[in-house]
Amino acid sequence: MGFPRGQGGPPYGGRGPQQQEEMRIPSAQPVVYLETGKVNATLFDEEAERWAKEFKEIATSQLRRFYEHVVTLRRTAEIEREQNPNLGDEGVFERIRPEFKMMKAKAAYTAGRADRRDKPKYLALLQFCVNHTHSVKTMKDFEVFCRHFESVVAFHKFYEVKGRGN
Repeated sequence: MGFPRGQGGPPYGGRGPQQQEEMRIPSAQPVVYLETGKVNATLFDEEAERWAKEFKEIATSQLRRFYEHVVTLRRTAEIEREQNPNLGDEGVFERIRPEFKMMKAKAAYTAGRADRRDKPKYLALLQFCVNHTHSVKTMKDFEVFCRHFESVVAFHKFYEVKGRGN
């Protein structure tokens, strides 16, 4: 027999305080997109492959959901450029920045929903999103990030662990 609802014990449907894990959004690890005006080529090779390995247990459909969000933002930026040429790249970026920053919240939601067994793989995705939503400051950064993420998705197809019920 347990505690009646509202009379001690853990709240209805929840865990007791001693069992509650404190979740925190990870701190950003800055990403360098441009080095002395040139694109950081390691983002498309070593870094992309490293992240793909981190995400190997995430289903392609989950990773593509985040990538599609970025592709949609890139298309939105292109349309903004065409419709408002006087905005310039940074004006266009300011228009898409809020939606880009939402990627961090979406990753936090995904990690928060994951069960204990799956949480580590989604915490890696959250770290990736935190790093990039913090580091992308200009339209040029965003464009390099888009290509980096495309490389991650491509490497992921090679490293993905299949058949685990992802």
